[in-house]
Amino acid sequence: MKSEDLSPRENLRIVTQVCDTLDRMHAQGWVHVDVKTNNICVQRTRRGVQAKLIDFGLAVPESHRYNFESQNECWHVAPEVLLNEPVTSAADFFSVGRLLQEIDANVCDLNPLIRMWIREAVSAEPTRRLDLYVVSELITRMLYSTM
Repeated sequence: MKSEDLSPRENLRIVTQVCDTLDRMHAQGWVHVDVKTNNICVQRTRRGVQAKLIDFGLAVPESHRYNFESQNECWHVAPEVLLNEPVTSAADFFSVGRLLQEIDANVCDLNPLIRMWIREAVSAEPTRRLDLYVVSELITRMLYSTM
């Protein structure tokens, strides 16, 4: 299912569900490294849209150096991963920022605070990236206010 096939609210719910999954991974000391639209399965159910993050084949323990060798598009991969530097959860923050950029470009105008989070999330400097909890809370507030 493409982001264009979903409503703005559904796209944002998907992001919060991905953030929840990543929070659980990070709490266990793991980083996904490869968060992108192709690695999110979406299904419409009676309870609304349900998203599952998949493809944990590249996941690494935090602080691990990752030798990322790909001939494919790497727009979604954090710079420190591409440079074989120690990986932290901030690498996934970067990828979620890229995911939100795609959603913003394709389907909806995001709240200015979410756009600010995105700008920080896609920073080349991992320490500038804000936690996923922040964007998840902003999106949740946006979903429960009028869009």
